[in-house]
Amino acid sequence: MADDNQKSDTRKEIPASEILDLIKRGDPVRCHQEIIKGDLDIGKLDLLKKGGKFLVTSIIEILDSRIYGDVSFANTIFKNDFDKSVDFTKTIFYDHADFHKTSFCQGANFFKSQFCKDVEFDNVRFYSAIFTDTKFDGYADFRDAKFYVSTILDGTQFNNYSNFVKAQFNAMASFHWARFNDYANFSKANFAKKANFNRVRFRDYADFREAIFENDFSLKESSFE
Repeated sequence: MADDNQKSDTRKEIPASEILDLIKRGDPVRCHQEIIKGDLDIGKLDLLKKGGKFLVTSIIEILDSRIYGDVSFANTIFKNDFDKSVDFTKTIFYDHADFHKTSFCQGANFFKSQFCKDVEFDNVRFYSAIFTDTKFDGYADFRDAKFYVSTILDGTQFNNYSNFVKAQFNAMASFHWARFNDYANFSKANFAKKANFNRVRFRDYADFREAIFENDFSLKESSFE
């Protein structure tokens, strides 16, 4: 599928190494409607570390683009002077994406993005997260993730196993119109504020064992198939 898409896509191609060079210098990364080829692996850079994690001060703005290669920002702290740490609006990740133990100190925007393979957001720190209309085709791992500000997953589509075990939602969490087409695991998750699951469709098992809801929990007009 990826090869066919590449042949028909007229976007400008840039190597992943070019983006890594910008990050290494602390320059902003701004890609609009481009094809990124190669592995985007932060581990290849000799970056300053903070608390054992890579410190990225660049703003990362990759919009309506295609990434052909593994993406790894594991063990990274995104901290800059902008209102967003990263913005991947409408971007397609064709290969594995790894954000394990990453901290997004400003907003993380994945609006209408698509993950074609497995993605790891386990043990991540989100200070604001937008996943509206995002599509997860592979395994979506949010184990032990902490969401400190509002979390928006409205209209998100999970086509594979979604794992939110022990996730902590410290502000409002909205899954309005989300679609879980495989096993949805929220066991031992903690919702400190309102949890909106209105009009959600669960097409497989929905596991909320030992989950804690400290405020309103709404399943209005949701369906369990």
